[in-house]
Amino acid sequence: MNNLITRTITGVIFVGLIVMSVLLGDYFFLSFFVIIVFFGSYELNVLVMENSDRAFSIFCSIISSLIFLIAVSGGMFSLPWAEFSYHFIIPLLFLVPIAGLFRGGIPYVKRIGVGILSAVVVAFAFIALANILILDSGKIALLAFFCIIWTYDTFAYLVGIAIGKRRVCEAISPKKSWEGTIGGLVFGILCAVVFYYFTAGFSFATWTGYAIVICLFGTLGDYCESMLKRSVDVKDSGKILPGHGGILDRFDSAMLAAPFALLYLHFVL
Repeated sequence: MNNLITRTITGVIFVGLIVMSVLLGDYFFLSFFVIIVFFGSYELNVLVMENSDRAFSIFCSIISSLIFLIAVSGGMFSLPWAEFSYHFIIPLLFLVPIAGLFRGGIPYVKRIGVGILSAVVVAFAFIALANILILDSGKIALLAFFCIIWTYDTFAYLVGIAIGKRRVCEAISPKKSWEGTIGGLVFGILCAVVFYYFTAGFSFATWTGYAIVICLFGTLGDYCESMLKRSVDVKDSGKILPGHGGILDRFDSAMLAAPFALLYLHFVL
């Protein structure tokens, strides 16, 4: 009972912060998500390297946060470096192997690889979210992005519990079923239909396709994180969110879905 209360309070606060970051945008979005990027990158480093050298993990997380800040602030506020932000980002990435060289040399090769991976994957996933936000009707599109993911996750779980029998990938995620996946997709599309009827900007077909892309790649993101956690035999990516685990546990679907959702919108709008 206590865990349920803790989980509920954490969930409400976390969802509230995400919604506020989308609706307020600009500095609030930048401030909130740079923290998410830092802890997400840190969790990925610690998870893969199994807690070895937390100082190096912090360094890689700082690099990831700086990449996010440079890329997003440039585009969001039309700053001078917006068009050539990669001139800053690429040298930042190369600081990871340089730090590894001075930190431990050859034994750090794997840590360097993980550090670069975490910086690129985590930072660019949330850069994609920011790029959705700055599109025309971007606030509605990004709010819908999260609502569709939450709807899909909720109903995939409920339908799976109720009628789920056929497992999708039991070796990685033994509780997820085809019935739950299809049920989640149906309700995810219905969520997009609600946005179609109550907001302006996108056609019915665009909203439907948007939901399908988010649900499909969000599911794959969930499986990728489950695969990662099983490879190191842990239940949660971290403990920063009481009752919910870590940042990666809450954003696994969004991180993989965001770049593909952004690509979809660029093609159809």
